[in-house]
Amino acid sequence: MRRLALFLGLLVAGWAAGAGAAETACRVLGTTKFDVGTTVCILSAGSDWLVCTDATARSGGGAWKDTGVPCKERQPKTPAEYRPVPEGPHPVAPLAGAKHLIDLYRGIVFACRPSKHFSWSPDACTRITEVFVDDAKAAGITVVVVDAADDDAARAKKAEAAGMALDQAVDWSVKLGATDTGSATFEQDIHGVLEVVPGIYNWRPLLIASGNYLDPATAAQALAEAKNDFPAEIKYFTDPR
Repeated sequence: MRRLALFLGLLVAGWAAGAGAAETACRVLGTTKFDVGTTVCILSAGSDWLVCTDATARSGGGAWKDTGVPCKERQPKTPAEYRPVPEGPHPVAPLAGAKHLIDLYRGIVFACRPSKHFSWSPDACTRITEVFVDDAKAAGITVVVVDAADDDAARAKKAEAAGMALDQAVDWSVKLGATDTGSATFEQDIHGVLEVVPGIYNWRPLLIASGNYLDPATAAQALAEAKNDFPAEIKYFTDPR
């Protein structure tokens, strides 16, 4: 079974001292704080300069704001140098007293993507999806199944029908692939919106898992891989933290 790990890590690329007394401090790493007006580049939070504001973040302390100025450009010194920023993901507040990773989300949006190189893969995806839905529902998790061909609008519509926005769900996909040598692979992507620094949200891997080769390359082997992987991964989301 593949190794599972939390996605962790924030890296500060640079900063400038803020002018004047701070009304609220903004956090980056642990107890490291910056005054209101300070601009920094935080590689794990995006590619733009961020500015510490006097607004309060949901997680406490001051909230960072995206200036819209790329880190590769000159550091902005005043609000007049900031640029418009497209609206980003906005997850709902986590459940009160959240003790499990899944408590940060309203459910899972799941898709299995067959390979065009293997005629058995569409049937395998159907069976893999059934296994996933059964395992997740047994753990008390709401699952929305989407088609591999669905665009963002179709995915959003299906999620909303189940009472959640895409921002509020774990985006979980299985992909059946093919190598240059004709072998089959079983790959998973598991992402969710996280507060990467106070006030700034983005999609991040929730589990980092390497793909597995299927030997033999059959629907039965793909299904066996799913049955082997899913219980431990779902347990990771539902175990107390």
